[in-house]
Amino acid sequence: MGEEGGRPAGVTVAWPQGARLWARAVGEGVAAVRLAWGDDRAGLPPGAVPALDGDAAVARPVGEKGEFAADNVAVAWDAVRRSLVIADGAGRVLVAVPPEGLNAAPGRACADVLLADGAEVLGLGAKMGPFARRGGRYRFWNTDMHPHTPDADPMYASLPFALVVAGGEACGLALVWGGESQWDVGRQRPDRMRVSTRGGGLELVALAGPQPADVMARLARLFGPYALPPLWALGYQQSHWGYGDAGTVLEVVRTFRALDLPLDAVYLDLDYEERGRPLTWDRERFPDPASFVASLHAAGVRVVLISNAGVALDDPRYAAAEAAGALVREAGGEVATGALWAGRTAVTDFLQPRAHALWHGFYAEAARLGVDGIWNDMNEPSFIASEGDGPDSRTLPDDAVHVGADGCTWRHDTVHNAFALFMNRATFESLARHRPGQRPFVLSRAGYLGVGRYAALWTGDNASWWEHLRATLPTVMGMSLSGAPLAGVDIGGFDGEATPELFARWIAAGSLMPLCRNHSSIHSSHQEPYAFGPEVEAIARRHLRRRYALLPTLYALAYAAHAVGEPIWRPLGYGFPNDPLALRLEDEVMVGPDLLMAPVLTPATEARAVYLPTGRWYRIDGGVQGPMDGPGYHLAPAPLDALPLYARGGTILAVDPEPGQRARLGGRIDLVLFPEGRGELCLFEDDGESELDRGSHRLTRLTWRAGAEGGRLEVRRQGGWLGADLYLRLPPGLRLSSAQADGVSLGEEARLPAGDAVDVEVRWRGSVGGPWWR
Repeated sequence: MGEEGGRPAGVTVAWPQGARLWARAVGEGVAAVRLAWGDDRAGLPPGAVPALDGDAAVARPVGEKGEFAADNVAVAWDAVRRSLVIADGAGRVLVAVPPEGLNAAPGRACADVLLADGAEVLGLGAKMGPFARRGGRYRFWNTDMHPHTPDADPMYASLPFALVVAGGEACGLALVWGGESQWDVGRQRPDRMRVSTRGGGLELVALAGPQPADVMARLARLFGPYALPPLWALGYQQSHWGYGDAGTVLEVVRTFRALDLPLDAVYLDLDYEERGRPLTWDRERFPDPASFVASLHAAGVRVVLISNAGVALDDPRYAAAEAAGALVREAGGEVATGALWAGRTAVTDFLQPRAHALWHGFYAEAARLGVDGIWNDMNEPSFIASEGDGPDSRTLPDDAVHVGADGCTWRHDTVHNAFALFMNRATFESLARHRPGQRPFVLSRAGYLGVGRYAALWTGDNASWWEHLRATLPTVMGMSLSGAPLAGVDIGGFDGEATPELFARWIAAGSLMPLCRNHSSIHSSHQEPYAFGPEVEAIARRHLRRRYALLPTLYALAYAAHAVGEPIWRPLGYGFPNDPLALRLEDEVMVGPDLLMAPVLTPATEARAVYLPTGRWYRIDGGVQGPMDGPGYHLAPAPLDALPLYARGGTILAVDPEPGQRARLGGRIDLVLFPEGRGELCLFEDDGESELDRGSHRLTRLTWRAGAEGGRLEVRRQGGWLGADLYLRLPPGLRLSSAQADGVSLGEEARLPAGDAVDVEVRWRGSVGGPWWR
């Protein structure tokens, strides 16, 4: 990267109306432009996005018109006309701000970005409404939006990143600003996207493509790397606010095991806490926490505890928090408080390193007991009551004071959206400290760009409505495209009463979500899979067993998210950016590059139309049907127990042939190879929980090229982990007529040899059809 003195090189420009602009390259194909009025700050406190900390080295004052280029990006500006163009090294325009389009003044800043004809804007996090964002207006201000309707905005997390696709090419635009922002995506003016902030500054980051995967890789290098979850976090997780005591939780686990329903984790909501104080135990309901956690572990189930950012004024830990100066204060100097579950409560100031140290102590007891993960809630931050009207009033005052790691003070309204990012970082680091060598697991309700470094994210308190089931795919895809690859929703809905039909459809859609968690409110009936009767129980078992059969594939996708930023869930247009229909579809989703899922999202529906993009496809739920050619729509029968699921020709599925009740990487992995196409998969194998720099692992890169009668599989292994034995499998109906590895015939079961590099030639006969996993 072009640097001076070890820091990113850049320029500074005097801007009209007393503002100043900084431009710099912050990585290959990535440029940042910061605009601030007077002494106002733009960007985020130190530590939020390490790649953006500090200003450019030797920020050379330059003329009112000019150009700066480095690292395959170029920024051209005209301060008199208040215009700006950012382009990549090939001259492709990433951001074009027209004359009078870039402005900062006291209390506000805005940038108008031109939108090309036909361009689609995707991402922007967990927003309700259409997945294709063009024509909408969106507000970013982390808010406890409960209950929320299909047009609610803002929501719990703020992920202001847009993936812009036009003419089959993509680029990205991120807003680095911890306070409130608005994005008008072609609503007021169809030819432009206006990004505005409440405050005297903003920072825009442009990320080059040209493919969506190139943009996402650059996003991950800037805001990541995203945390690799422990393997158990990819299993099924059960939660309910209302598991009132230890006996109830243990009975739920016994029932799952007796009914042969997969289960890897249970969450403890407020029920476990003493008087609503996070990370404390009610000794009447949970008299022996250590024994309780040990019993769950003996059943193969992990434990995740809810937490929040508050310390109640009557909590014995409050005095230490105040003495440490680790609490948010009001402008007048007194501690800022609000109503939370434990009563009058102060808020830990997670921008401060000393607050992190305090929090490490709070987590010590949970770690000693063997607790496996933490669930951060109410961390927008929000209170449960306020004197004002509406959800905006249930948070800290705008002028409350935070202290950053650099000792500078920050008004709350300039860091509100970043608060949860710092809390998740403190939680992640606390778990890493107290459980050395093990990968932490954190689930968060709120977040900001970079949340994927520390936490999984869910969409917050949804309801048992068909409208919220339909919102599952677009909201999770929006999060996945915005730096939160391990994302999910409350399966079945948090509030209200799910019907058996609604739950059956929801567990089908949720069974292949990155985060697969069922959660409901104390005001709702229980919604464990067995709570809806034998038919729905059997349906849930079928879908969850499919998930567990596919865990080797899902683990590989989670590793790809960690290593190169590839989203696990992605819209069809991600892999087919030249297909305008695929870019806008929101009721289908790609799970990785090769699996297409089209769940039923409406009541009383026995079939649905499924759009298949260009290529050859095979339907694989229950049996294998096909091939079917795209692009085009196909009618998919979908009775209550079905989940329309398709594999692209050339797909490699890594399958556990004998999935059990808990997540594992067994001694055998079957490679199911589909004909007529090409595919790649990088298998990741390890013990499922060790930190990557401590535990050994193995990467197996698989490349498959297949025709109508045979194909070639290349296998390249690296790493010291012994890993599973790999076996070749073909879709049912096809039979191997021959299989040779490096010229040597394989046995009847086609087990691959264990060498670091193996080339396999495959020939088959027959036609596909029948069940695809044992």
